[in-house]
Amino acid sequence: GGTIAPNDNGGYGFCHRCNAPHDWAKNEYMNCRPPLDVVQFGEHRMSLAYREALYQLCSDYTTEEIVGSFLGHNPNFPTEEQWLRRGSSSRNSLSDSQSEEERSRSNEESEPEGGTIAPNDNGGYGFCHRCNAPHDWAKNEYMNCRPPLDVVQFGEHRMSLAYREALYQLCSDYTTEEIVGSFLGHNPNFPTEEQWLRRGSSSRNSLSDSQSEEERSRSNEESEPEGGTIAPN
Repeated sequence: GGTIAPNDNGGYGFCHRCNAPHDWAKNEYMNCRPPLDVVQFGEHRMSLAYREALYQLCSDYTTEEIVGSFLGHNPNFPTEEQWLRRGSSSRNSLSDSQSEEERSRSNEESEPEGGTIAPNDNGGYGFCHRCNAPHDWAKNEYMNCRPPLDVVQFGEHRMSLAYREALYQLCSDYTTEEIVGSFLGHNPNFPTEEQWLRRGSSSRNSLSDSQSEEERSRSNEESEPEGGTIAPN
């Protein structure tokens, strides 16, 4: 353990292509596939919303393709500045041929290099920054761990990426127990996914000020990783 710090700088994550943790904030690792919560690539930082839109378009994009899109080198997807100016109906304007190309590439590259962990095809694979190890949350819920944003399968429970992101934006430090507990209706300050879907966007993140303060306080208290072997960047 102790080889990677929490994702405080937006750059830490586990690459399913080379089966290793990286800090994309220090090195862009152009041929790797960063998880969804990585938003810092060298000197380039993008919003989580833009990163998610690109991820929903193609979850198999390498760093080169993600940063290339951000810088305007993807003819089928806008830069973040252009994306923010456009309406939601036109943001994901990928052509059918490009979409088919990405699906084909995903099938061709389904076997990871090294063969020790599979891509996140089942929505359960990811790297835990709390215990510094990769897990498959689809097979075991790892209740005390902190799954990355693209993990949406927890044992028998599966949630949408949109709901997962809303919960992540509320508190990125939630453990599996708190994420699944919210999904199942055990969080008095956040709705279940079914309730969340029925509500309007203005009321979805209806967290009380006291709860928000509690989460910020906990985030500060837990900023030092277990073992104290490496500090956040």
